[in-house]
Amino acid sequence: MDLQTEPGGLNHQAWQNFCALVRRGAGVSDEAQADSSGVPPPTCADAAFLMGLVDHHQSNIVPFLVERGGIAGKSVLDFGSGTGGLSLAMIGAGAAAVTGVEPNLLNHEASDWRRRAHRVDDRVRFHYVPDTSRLPFRNDSFDICVCNSVMQYVPDRHLRRVLLTEMYRVVKPGGNIIVSGSGNGIFPCGPHTTRWWSNLAPDRAARLGHKRGITFWEVQRTLAPLGATLIPPAGRDDRALARWRQREGTRALAGRRGGAHQLVFAAYSLCEATLCRWLDTPIEAFLPYVEIAFRKDPPRTARAA
Repeated sequence: MDLQTEPGGLNHQAWQNFCALVRRGAGVSDEAQADSSGVPPPTCADAAFLMGLVDHHQSNIVPFLVERGGIAGKSVLDFGSGTGGLSLAMIGAGAAAVTGVEPNLLNHEASDWRRRAHRVDDRVRFHYVPDTSRLPFRNDSFDICVCNSVMQYVPDRHLRRVLLTEMYRVVKPGGNIIVSGSGNGIFPCGPHTTRWWSNLAPDRAARLGHKRGITFWEVQRTLAPLGATLIPPAGRDDRALARWRQREGTRALAGRRGGAHQLVFAAYSLCEATLCRWLDTPIEAFLPYVEIAFRKDPPRTARAA
C-alpha cells in the first residue's frame, strides 16, 4: 500500500494533507525499526505502516488498556501522540474523548490531519507542546494517561521522573497511568536501543542522546511514592503472552526458528507461574516491550511523596 491508496470512508483532502506531511518526514519516530541493526534511520516513514497504525494499536495496545480498567466512556490523555494512530484506536474502542500532546511539530500537524481525515474532530484534540514536562492542563484533568512508545526517546533518568510525575499530576484520583510500547530496559540490545550497551550504561546513553529501554521498576520507583498502586492482571490467563505471540506472528513460529520461539514462550509461561508470583510482579515486566498500569490513589489513601 502506498501513499496514493486512500482507505475508504476518509475525508479525501485531509488524507492527502496527511500523506504530504508523511513525505516530509512525519512519523519517522513511529517506525518499527531498531537502530541497533546499523541501518540509518529513515528520512520518510513507511506509508503502509503508518496507514495501518490504528489497526496495529487496536490489536496490541488497546486490549491491555481494556484489561487494566477499560477506556470506554473515559477521557484519555495520549502523552506523546505522534501521528495520532493510538488516539484514533482508543476512540474506536469507545473512549469518550482523547487529548494528544506531541513535542514534534511535524508529527503534530500530521496527527491533526489524520484526525480530520477520520472525521473524529469532535472527540479528538491534538496539542503541540514543545516541553511536555509542563503540560497545559489542570490537576486531575483526565481519567487515563497513556504513554505509549515514548520513553525510549527520553534516555535521561531525571527527565523520565519529571515526565512521569507530570502524568500523575493531570490524572484524576482513581485514574490510570499507562506506560507501554517501549523496549524493556532489562535486556541488553533490546528493542528501541541505539547501541547494544545502551541499557547497561544508561547515564552514558543519556549523555550521547541514545535511545534506551525502560523497566517496570523504574516506573514503580517514581509513581509509587507519589501515591499510585500497581494494577495487577485480572487473572493468570496468559493474555499478555498471547498478545506477544500474536505480535511475533505465525511466520516466526512456522519458520526455521519456530522451535526456539516455542521454547521462549514456554519459559515465559513458567516465569509467570513462578517468578512473577514470588516477586508479585506482572509478566509484562519481563516481556521485550513493557506494559505497565498504575492507578492514582484517592486522596484519603495517597501516600506522601
